[in-house]
Amino acid sequence: MGSTGPSPDVLENHFKKTFEKDGPEGQMGTTVFKIMNHSVVANVASAIGFHGPTLAVSSACSTSSQAMILGWEHISTGLYDVVVCGGVDDLNYISTSVFDIVLAASRGYNDRPQIASRPFDSKRDGLVVSEGAAVVILESEAHLLARKCKPLAEMRGGCYHCNGSHMSHSDGNTMADVMKISLERAKLNASDIHYVNAPATATAHGDPEEAQAVHTVFGSSVPVSSLKGHFGHSLAACGALEAIASIKMMEKGVVINTRNLDSIDPACAGPLHVQELTSAKIDHVLGNNFAFGGMNTSLVLSKVR
Repeated sequence: MGSTGPSPDVLENHFKKTFEKDGPEGQMGTTVFKIMNHSVVANVASAIGFHGPTLAVSSACSTSSQAMILGWEHISTGLYDVVVCGGVDDLNYISTSVFDIVLAASRGYNDRPQIASRPFDSKRDGLVVSEGAAVVILESEAHLLARKCKPLAEMRGGCYHCNGSHMSHSDGNTMADVMKISLERAKLNASDIHYVNAPATATAHGDPEEAQAVHTVFGSSVPVSSLKGHFGHSLAACGALEAIASIKMMEKGVVINTRNLDSIDPACAGPLHVQELTSAKIDHVLGNNFAFGGMNTSLVLSKVR
């Protein structure tokens, strides 16, 4: 489990007291446990009394999806039977301002926040930062059957690769490669996928690169949507959060549309964009997450019959 970084609220209060007191006077002894690189996984382990291996994953907005892929790899190789995977980030103006400074945050809809997040739309002007926490439990089939438990879905495979080219600009070619490798590891073809969950955040550069990559792999026949217009960009939590939403879509037989996608940007044309809530038979889902630093993740989830 992990986060993009320390809790910004705690970090801000720590430095505020330091500057006001010209030293450590008045600081809480528990502050360090909230701002360590492994604070999330350490606190969760402590809360549930866990004794065993832990791994603090931190890859910005692909954190929880990378955690899920690592968990799948650990179970697939026989190292562990059960892995707890997830991510969390809390909302703070510092988090928002970081995206604003690099011209990635929405600015033109401050008086109309309900339509501010507009993935793939011709009038999009940036992402909307939110917050959240999401956890997924992965378990080997043998362990699950021994418990006589019913699974919610099956994780078939996943892949994480780095662009190695630019800190903030996405690369469509690497995105396409990650999706292709994920399909290979899942032993599925592109034609087997019934829905693609896009991480599109409504940025000027990222959305077209994603659309190009999805079109390269799936053409125009597989429904594609982004959930960022519904609940914003929850940073480290979004991968697991969107995986959970995808599982619910498989259960309900619906594809949740991309909110505020009123007019598809010609630069994002090609994929089969879902603009209205649609009923659909979904057996296999491919979900992506792309983050700063060129971090690209893709994973495949399947319905269990």
